Amino acid sequence: MRNISFLFLALLVEPALGAESVVVSAQTTNTVAFYFGAHPDDWQLFMNPNAYQDVQGASNKVVFVYVTAGDAGVGLGNGGRSQPYYLARENGAKLSVKFMADAAKAPEIPVDSVAAVSGHPIKRWLYRNTVSYFMRLPDGSPQGTG
Repeated sequence: MRNISFLFLALLVEPALGAESVVVSAQTTNTVAFYFGAHPDDWQLFMNPNAYQDVQGASNKVVFVYVTAGDAGVGLGNGGRSQPYYLARENGAKLSVKFMADAAKAPEIPVDSVAAVSGHPIKRWLYRNTVSYFMRLPDGSPQGTG
C-alpha cells in the first residue's frame, strides 16, 4: 500500500507544482500539504484549522483530493434535483477553498481543467496556492443502486 500511495502522490505533485496558472512556483514553495477526503465536505469538518493554516501560508502549496463524487448513491442521475447532487458538493468544496484563500485578499479567477493521471481524466480546479482533484468515484454504483 505504501508504494501505491507514493506513486499516486508523485503523479499529483508534479502537475500541481508545475501548473502555470498557480501563483506559487515550485522554486518558492517550501511545503506541500495534502488533504485526502472521501467526500467533498470531509476536510472542512475534520481537518481544520490545519487546512486553513496551510492555505494561508504564503509559500505553501495545498493539494485537496476528493475520492468519491459524494453522489449519495444517486450515481449519474439527478435524484429529483435540477442538477446532479455531486456537483453541488463539488461547488461547496470549491467555495470553501476560495473562502480560505481569499480571507485577506481580493478574489481571483479560478482555473478549471482536466488532469491525466495514469491515463484517467481527473477534474482539476486551481485557485491561488491550491489545487483540487475531484476523482468523482460513485458512492454506490454509476446507476445509483447503492
